[in-house]
Amino acid sequence: MPTTESTLNFIPEFLRDIAGRVLPQLMSEHFWIQFAAVALAVFIAAGVSAFVGKKHAYWRSKNRISEKFNRPLDFFFGICSGVAFSLAAALVLSLCVNILQKTGMLAAGGEPVFARVAYSVFYAWALIIIILQVLRVMIGPKFENGAIEKGVKIVFWVLAVLQIAGILGNVVDAMHEVAIPIGSGSLSLWSAMVGVLTVALALVVANWIAGLIERRIMVNGDIEVNLRVVISRVCRVGLLTLAVLISLSFAGVDLTILSVFGGAIGVGLGFGLQKIASNYVSGFIILLDRSVRIGDLVEVGAFQGVVTKINTRYSVVRNLSGEELVVPNEMFVTSSVKNFSGSDRAATGSVEVGIAYEANVDRALEILLDIMKSQPRVMQTPAPRVVISGFGESEIMLKGVFWVRDPEAGVGSLKSAIFREVLRRFDAENIEIPYAKSEVKLSGAVALTPAANVESQPAVKPAEVKAGQAVK
Repeated sequence: MPTTESTLNFIPEFLRDIAGRVLPQLMSEHFWIQFAAVALAVFIAAGVSAFVGKKHAYWRSKNRISEKFNRPLDFFFGICSGVAFSLAAALVLSLCVNILQKTGMLAAGGEPVFARVAYSVFYAWALIIIILQVLRVMIGPKFENGAIEKGVKIVFWVLAVLQIAGILGNVVDAMHEVAIPIGSGSLSLWSAMVGVLTVALALVVANWIAGLIERRIMVNGDIEVNLRVVISRVCRVGLLTLAVLISLSFAGVDLTILSVFGGAIGVGLGFGLQKIASNYVSGFIILLDRSVRIGDLVEVGAFQGVVTKINTRYSVVRNLSGEELVVPNEMFVTSSVKNFSGSDRAATGSVEVGIAYEANVDRALEILLDIMKSQPRVMQTPAPRVVISGFGESEIMLKGVFWVRDPEAGVGSLKSAIFREVLRRFDAENIEIPYAKSEVKLSGAVALTPAANVESQPAVKPAEVKAGQAVK
């Protein structure tokens, strides 16, 4: 096994070789002529790229098209902008080099070193633009956070610089000689790096394909929503697993090494990841047995709301106030959850109103029933019904019961509409809704003062009047 020192001996040799070739170039007049030509090429190419970008922005502002076509057009113009820069720079630089060689300012025959490096950089720039645009389409908004894009750029330009410098082969050979022990086997550093990059690329492609499949499945109204989620999840997991296995095999990694990681994952599941594994399995159980479905109105503890998401590890319940409760999937399997939309999505609601004892009870019941039937959200089957629910001190209590098909929308606004119509109809038909009254009775003889002498009598203070006593 070569030592690390012998493996990396090429680094000082490479640095000495670079210094021997670059320093004389920097001291020569030809280098600065080439530098001026490259600078002119970059300046003109930047103008061409900016022109393409402005045309793209102008075209989008003048032509209103759907988002479905905006993304492909952004992808196309993004590639055109980067490729236009590279092509324009390469063409201008080639023209400048030919002119300089014909005028004798540069040696005829052979390509100047600095110009050759510039060509390689221009072509690499076009390639990285294409790669970034493709990844931006595949990964989506997550790619815009900068971390992924920055990592791709760093890896690409490191490899590009090594290739341009002509030492990429030496670096690869050196990394092949560095072995990483894994279990009873070993893995070279180069194989590990290629495996990581290949797996990452394969996962991106698999995730993109899974996203396309998921979007097609989720808009299919012929399939029940829970089954749609299950199919999309299974497709995603299958594609990601297949991508990892194929990419590792393609990178030359012995798949038997994965047995070591499989054992580690098994130990982790046995000790610290039981809850995560339980929630993951519970998510599939919920989706398959349909005990809870997306859109169901449920009550978890004291929280009532609609199930908006059933994710891999947790579900999201949202109430009418906009508050969201994150519920571990295991709770839906092991705990009691009240589901208002289980076998039948219809739910009941009720209103109560009191009328005076002197009112026409039968007519009041008819009015309340008509009002409930006239509401658009109230179901006609089962039909609403009204009953006398009890007797109060000053009122007869009437109760109306109705059913709605969409309980997740709440019944507060529906009850308000019913009560407002009750007030209007009862007032129109002189049906009194009683309210609390207090009567004061005076016992004993009360001396009445003639009206003519009222102004001459001193006013009686409220404190002088007591319940059950006459005013003297």
